[in-house]
Amino acid sequence: MTVKPWVVVAVMAMMCLMPYQSIDFGYLSDETESKEGSGQGQGPADILLMGNSYVASNSLHNLVDGVMSAASTPANLSTLNGGGMLLSQHASNVATSGHQWNTTLNNGVWDWVVLQDQSQVPGLPRTDTYWINSNDGAVELAEVIEDNGGETVLMMTWGRRAGDGANPWHGYNQRFSNFSNMQGELASGYLDYRDNITANGDTAWVAPVGLAFEHIHDKIVAEGGTPTDSGNTFYDLYTGDGSHPSLSGSYLAATVIYATITGNDPVGLSHSTSLSNGLVLELQQAAAATVFNETSHLYYPWQTTSSNQNSLGFNPIPDPQNSSRLRSTFSLSSTSSTSFQENPNMYSNEYADGRVVTLFQDAFVSVGGVVYLPSIILSSYPEVGGENELSIDDLNLELSISLSNNFSNFKSCKPYVTAHNIIAYCNDYDSEPANLILDNNSSTYLYQNQDLFVKWDMNGQLQDYWTPHINSTTNQWNSFLRLHSSTRYQWNTQIMGQDLLMLIKTTSTDTVDFPNGSVGCVVYGNCVTLVKIDLNGTVLEHISFGKYSNAMSRYTGCSIDRFHVANNSAVQMKISEACDVFDSSGNQITTGHSLSSHIGFDSSLNLIRTIPETPCSGLNIFEAIILHDKTYYTTKGGSNSQCNSVRSQYLPSTITQYNPEVINSIVSLLANGTIEWSYSWTDNSNLLDTYGLVALSYGIIWTGPKLTSENNWDAEISARSSPYYGPGGSNRDWSPVFSHSGEWIDIHDGIVCSGVGSLQNRPIIYSEFSTGFSCGYYYGNTWKYNSYSIDIDNDGVGHNLDSFPFDSTQVKDSDLDGYGDNIFGNNSDDCPTEPGNSTFDRLGCLDTDGDGQSNLNDFYPTDPTQVKDSDFDGYGDNLNGTRGDNCPDVYGESNRNNTYGCPDADFDGWADD
Repeated sequence: MTVKPWVVVAVMAMMCLMPYQSIDFGYLSDETESKEGSGQGQGPADILLMGNSYVASNSLHNLVDGVMSAASTPANLSTLNGGGMLLSQHASNVATSGHQWNTTLNNGVWDWVVLQDQSQVPGLPRTDTYWINSNDGAVELAEVIEDNGGETVLMMTWGRRAGDGANPWHGYNQRFSNFSNMQGELASGYLDYRDNITANGDTAWVAPVGLAFEHIHDKIVAEGGTPTDSGNTFYDLYTGDGSHPSLSGSYLAATVIYATITGNDPVGLSHSTSLSNGLVLELQQAAAATVFNETSHLYYPWQTTSSNQNSLGFNPIPDPQNSSRLRSTFSLSSTSSTSFQENPNMYSNEYADGRVVTLFQDAFVSVGGVVYLPSIILSSYPEVGGENELSIDDLNLELSISLSNNFSNFKSCKPYVTAHNIIAYCNDYDSEPANLILDNNSSTYLYQNQDLFVKWDMNGQLQDYWTPHINSTTNQWNSFLRLHSSTRYQWNTQIMGQDLLMLIKTTSTDTVDFPNGSVGCVVYGNCVTLVKIDLNGTVLEHISFGKYSNAMSRYTGCSIDRFHVANNSAVQMKISEACDVFDSSGNQITTGHSLSSHIGFDSSLNLIRTIPETPCSGLNIFEAIILHDKTYYTTKGGSNSQCNSVRSQYLPSTITQYNPEVINSIVSLLANGTIEWSYSWTDNSNLLDTYGLVALSYGIIWTGPKLTSENNWDAEISARSSPYYGPGGSNRDWSPVFSHSGEWIDIHDGIVCSGVGSLQNRPIIYSEFSTGFSCGYYYGNTWKYNSYSIDIDNDGVGHNLDSFPFDSTQVKDSDLDGYGDNIFGNNSDDCPTEPGNSTFDRLGCLDTDGDGQSNLNDFYPTDPTQVKDSDFDGYGDNLNGTRGDNCPDVYGESNRNNTYGCPDADFDGWADD
């Protein structure tokens, strides 16, 4: 449907005078169903919601009022809304003298004004007239709000349940083809509104309601479900039109607005809605995760003044003031075998909060005696919670993908879950050529030493597969070229974001061909090549390493090790000899160090910087993590006279008075070469771990330095002590955690992601999720996998394993009814083995009629209007209930004239009085 410009102008002009009428622009939804009203609360904050039917649906202002009141921070809530209104129309109304919008906004004393735009406009192209007008309206409104002493909050709305691909206007079928695309466009639009408000000299905050919808959507996808299938939590966030919010969608919006404004955690708040307690808890947790954990790109008002922030705020960072700690939640070990030094036959990691992917190449027998056939399995932590670290037998099996037996012929296979897909990369098919069965309809022929990539969807259906193809098997320099070009070892394939990083060997005479692109040595001879490739097999970038041999008049491959990804943003490796580095065009990259250097590249494989492994004789940098703005490293030594001129560049000045040979240090070096911060301890042992640093989004973990260390953690050189009770006596097996700014924020009792008893000299492959991290590492002929999460409520159990992660008195919920097993804790379950919903006489017992009274104490267990019958005459004590007793304390049989349960001596049905 097309609309003539003069018609649009006329409709918009009419709307300025008729704020409660709906708008129909043909291609813009008419967000009707608007209802005006005001929520009244008792409290200091005055909050005004301005929007359209998205705000009016389910009286969002009243729901916000309810959440605020439940948190004992009541506020005065009001609303101004009209069906389908744009921010430009709100601004026009506010600018019109005498208009209700004008008098309400200018005459009220609003602490917060929440602005919501039409459901599609923020996602339109920035050149579109409607987007420009809404953006201008947002800027104008924010200026008025700030002039009146208020704060502006932009309520980021949600994509439609199935997107809006059927609407072709302005390329909607591309921009809004599904929920995820539409949500991305809307989020970008609201952030641009915010940035333009800021550029105008005012302030605006964003309440990421749409991202909370996305959190629930993506969680269902990660669990293998389909969000658009009826009956799941995401589907039920919407009404039947797939656009307007249901009560659960509006409640989710209310909790996000509450968390955005106050900085307080909504999890565990009571409610008076008709939603179930379990659903309310799920929505509260989604809001908390979105605001406090998944939106680091946003800024919130409470981040500048933290006085009103809940002490148990959902935060992935260990906080000494809140006593939150890292706790081990899951572990798994391969069998012990000398053949596992470089490649295990199974691999496991936690890919999301409480969800684990594991690949078994061979049949595997767990410690508990459970046999796992060759497969990839997705598992999840049990909802009942637990107090002890889990094994794989303790997890709930959600999906199993069978693998053919000849998967065991690969040296190793590594699984990931990313971009709503399950992938596996297998290296070095160590067998004679054979046909490899992938599913009932697909197979691929593999040659010896070939690698294989396989992709499934979250339902376990095969989506794609490919093998890097070598167009020759030998040349004048190498035999077994396929083996030469295989990743060969477990850590030579890593994931970064949604791309694969592969470390292979290449030649200038033969190429390694992928489905879309090829790589080879960019200089004459042999190279080691780092390839970045997406999940469709498209080569995105590559860099090559080679050393020139005068004797052979060509390049040969360099010696490179310590390849891993740090903080999902930077590639780390060490070059152990004079080595030239080349970009994909063959241009040489100047690294700054020629021998034995740690080197870091960004996600686009651009050089960040290098740092020497041995700056001077005797001064050793054991491991370096090179990020964009700083470099972390562990170091020891440097007392030799040859180090006099460089020692101060790498060692903290606090240890110059000590013997550097017996001091271990962890150092943060800024990009300009200045030492930002450091910690140092005396230690008479001679070596540090080759791999000992884990870089996360919030800081750095030193995993050891190793078990045989003699570090005295209570005697840091600058007299700084652990934020928690430290190890004593011979117990020195602790891993300290530091924020990026150098605050000592945690110390884990036991070595994190590292072996016990000798050096950790293999890469630690780790990944971060919202409440912790997981890692895989080799130690003592065994591969080990561990997950750690934050113990926010300090009850000794990590967040992902705790059924009540914000309540220190409860951990488990055996019957999953929302009431904890600990009889001495808060809201303890009186019937812990039977799921129940009673709330009055007992908690968590069966209550068939839902009146709050348990069946055990309910004289009328199927009648929600009656509970007691004090005189046992068959009529309930509640006069207003079904056949309520007019004489509740006296046995009676009267039943006529609506008078029940009174004495009736002649048994005629009439009461005696």
